Order: sequence, then structure tokens, then C-alpha cells
Amino acid sequence: MNYQDRFALQEKKRIDALDRRDPMSYAKLCDELGVSPEIQDLYEDGEKMLVRARNSRAERLALRTNGRGEDKIVKYASFLEEVAQEAINVDRLSYQPDSKRTFLIKYFPEKFDDNGKQPIRDYDPVDVGVVFRRMVNHANKSVYGRRH
Repeated sequence: MNYQDRFALQEKKRIDALDRRDPMSYAKLCDELGVSPEIQDLYEDGEKMLVRARNSRAERLALRTNGRGEDKIVKYASFLEEVAQEAINVDRLSYQPDSKRTFLIKYFPEKFDDNGKQPIRDYDPVDVGVVFRRMVNHANKSVYGRRH
């Protein structure tokens, strides 16, 4: 499916959410598509609901950790957020090896820097990609209870 087809499908979902008066889906799809909302009140209600849902997820995460391992969870969540912001491709193992190596050393120096348990500075691109994907999967499982 090309970009135009995906956009058209998302736009259809957005219009359906508008017709159903589903504020959460409508706001999310408006944001994803970069479209100005036709009904501002519906959009604002959806934005409020999305914020509450994110806060609720954070509260559930805090309850799940119950004070144990919270620092790790925060570190994993920060790692995942920055990886997403930088659009690091997890699935193409040999792609972006320098960026992947930098993230691994930045967030997990005790394991991957030159003095770590598994120094990766001299790993070839595919090996860096394999290690990176494993860490992303582990972080996703730790933070969200699911894998990439």
C-alpha cells in the first residue's frame, strides 16, 4: 500500500469517526493526518480524552512497578521515545548502525560501552542491529507488556 492509499484510508477513518461523533478517534486521526478539525469542540474533547488515557497508562505502569524497577522502566521508556523520535529503523538490521550503536551505549553503558559486559564498538552493522532489536523488544515488553 502506497502513501496515498494509506492517507485515503486514514482520512476515511477520520470522516467515519466524525460521523460517529467519536472524539478520541477523531482527534487522534486529525493529528496523525495534520488536518484541521471541522468540529473544534469534538476535537478538543478528543484531545482531553487522549491526555487522560496517556496519564492513565502512566498510572497503571507506576502501579505495576510498585516502586521496584521504576528507574529501569523510565530508562526503557526514554530509550523507546528517543528511538521513535529519531525514526530509527528496528527491522532493517544493517540500517543505521552508528545511530543504533550510539543509542545502546548512551542508554546502557554498563552493558555496551568499551568497559561494559558486551562492548559493541567493533560489531559489524548486522550484529549491532540484532542487539538493538533485542533491546527494543525487551524495553517494549518491560514498559508496555508487549514486543515491537
